[in-house]
Amino acid sequence: MKDKTKIATLILRVALGFIFFWFGMDKIINPIDWKGFITPALSKLIFVDLGIFILLLGIIEIILGIMLILGLFTRTASVIVLIHLIMVVMTQGFNQISIRDFGLIAIALYLIMIKSDYLSLKTK
Repeated sequence: MKDKTKIATLILRVALGFIFFWFGMDKIINPIDWKGFITPALSKLIFVDLGIFILLLGIIEIILGIMLILGLFTRTASVIVLIHLIMVVMTQGFNQISIRDFGLIAIALYLIMIKSDYLSLKTK
């Protein structure tokens, strides 16, 4: 991979990781703010307390963010991120959130398809 492509891929990986880390931290710090994003249809599928669900989701997003930032199991983390984002788009419908998430989905797909081992802890 050429140096510019390696650097661009690194930037995308770290940026996606930072976004997930940030939103995960926000879910832990401000869980009440996130309850409004849970649609009635989605709330019927959640079998635990909504506060606990948001806390667990925040923890998962933090872990995924750290994995992406460090380049640790990047493809696996990107697949999980992709599934999560598709679920968000499916439950939220077409709105400002889904527009943002389409861009994040594209980054996750790119990281799944491209070898992203530049400055990463795990190269496979």
